[in-house]
Amino acid sequence: MLREAVEAWQEATSTGNNLDSDQILPDECTLANLAHDLPQCESLPQCHVLEVLSLCLKKIACTNRGLQDKGAIQQLASHTAELLGRSSTSHSVDSLTLAEKALDVLRCLVIDFAAPLDGKYLVCVAAYTDSQDAWTTPGAASSSEDILRNSLNDETRQEFIASAVLEYFIRPVFSRATSNRITSTGRRAYFINDDQSQVTGDSVAGTTESKPWKKTQIHAIAVFAWAVKHASESLISKSWPLFTPVLLALVDDTETKFKKKGLVILYDFLSRCPPHVIGNTGLGEVFEQSVFPSLLSLPGITPEAESIQLLGPAYNAIMELAKVWFPTGEIRPAKMRFLIKVLREGILAGYWHASEYVGIVELLAQMAIPIISQLGPYAVPHLKELLSMFSAIMTDPFLVSYPTCIQAAAQAKT
Repeated sequence: MLREAVEAWQEATSTGNNLDSDQILPDECTLANLAHDLPQCESLPQCHVLEVLSLCLKKIACTNRGLQDKGAIQQLASHTAELLGRSSTSHSVDSLTLAEKALDVLRCLVIDFAAPLDGKYLVCVAAYTDSQDAWTTPGAASSSEDILRNSLNDETRQEFIASAVLEYFIRPVFSRATSNRITSTGRRAYFINDDQSQVTGDSVAGTTESKPWKKTQIHAIAVFAWAVKHASESLISKSWPLFTPVLLALVDDTETKFKKKGLVILYDFLSRCPPHVIGNTGLGEVFEQSVFPSLLSLPGITPEAESIQLLGPAYNAIMELAKVWFPTGEIRPAKMRFLIKVLREGILAGYWHASEYVGIVELLAQMAIPIISQLGPYAVPHLKELLSMFSAIMTDPFLVSYPTCIQAAAQAKT
């Protein structure tokens, strides 16, 4: 029954005829029948199979589902999840379409039929949650979030992140991403072996074996980003050593696309991280050392387009670090020194090095605003240089055609 429906759907699609699902779908369709007929469709294009399966599920979503359907629901879910797992190894258009159709079916099974999904399948679903990734789409990302939200409650979500995601999936993928700036327990290393490279040995820095997350397991970054985004403060407080090696591997990487992702994920991590974790473990200094080089990723060293990609996330991360590292409202000497360092070695040094690049100038002017605001009266000793910078921006005849740049400088100056 299902095979005939898929073949009719395929024929209608190939001939360009108008598709009337009521004519193609079986009159009497049950979950048990779908599960029984599914193995007969293995030789057919799986995208068409999933399309028809989705239509069938939506057609019977409001029918009575007894206990006898539990096995059928599980069979349909497992089959679809396996297809999703296979499509994740390729970034072709066909694989992307297959993944989108598979996620649509899984969403229907989870939401309308309460299908339980194993942890390994939920990890695969999490790989499609970022619509910016090449292997997913906004529709697929939305379905993925719906599946995860309906499959996990607040308690089980944290257990899933700590165990299935971080311990059993992410940790093996990043097992060779070791930094000489943290100990085996994840704390700051006070005695550093200079002979050891920062992340991995230079001779294998770009190999698939040493960094599978850059080649064969690139989906792992999306899964990790989802985990950080949904991790609770309590989970980070207990399991922060599972996060830090991955964060450092990404932020310290030499490729812009991975460094940028690392900086964005680090910001999310810091926004959820309890202050005592940063203060008591020495991670404040470690993250500072990792992020600061990105503040100097300026044209001449880094292509302008890549520089703009890095500077925004880098300043966001460094300011969030200041917030969690020095959590009290009153500005203390340590926080003052930190912010002045960001101002002088980041904003001011960056401007005088790249003052001819409009995009960089605008970004630096915008990022100067929260730093000056937090410093308050402690910014006074640096006013001369700041006023010189902002006046140069506002009087530059070449910047007249860039009003947003002038506006950012004017706002910072006031």
